[in-house]
Amino acid sequence: IALPVATAVYGVTATSLIFVASWLFMTLAAFLLLEVNLALPPNSNLTRMARATLGWRGVAVNWIFYLMLLYALLSAYLSGLATLLAEASASLGHFALTQNQSVTCVAALGAIMLY
Repeated sequence: IALPVATAVYGVTATSLIFVASWLFMTLAAFLLLEVNLALPPNSNLTRMARATLGWRGVAVNWIFYLMLLYALLSAYLSGLATLLAEASASLGHFALTQNQSVTCVAALGAIMLY
């Protein structure tokens, strides 16, 4: 959503070319993934596809990227939840929580839900 605003300094033509090039690259990657997926047995996941086409090194790289993706998602959600918790606390008339206190509260709530 913020990409057009962030790339507006480069002009409409350059921004449009970057977006079209990105779209073409993502479409090509999707078609390549589809080709591998259709060549393997049904219900094959990315790890099986990596093992069948790239070997154990491909599986290792696949897991590293999976973990990076999950870490990024977890960080984004925790940061957003901490901000929401701090704003809700301030709007209810309670003391305003700092970002670190909010993250601690979110981690405590997560630990309670885990157990």
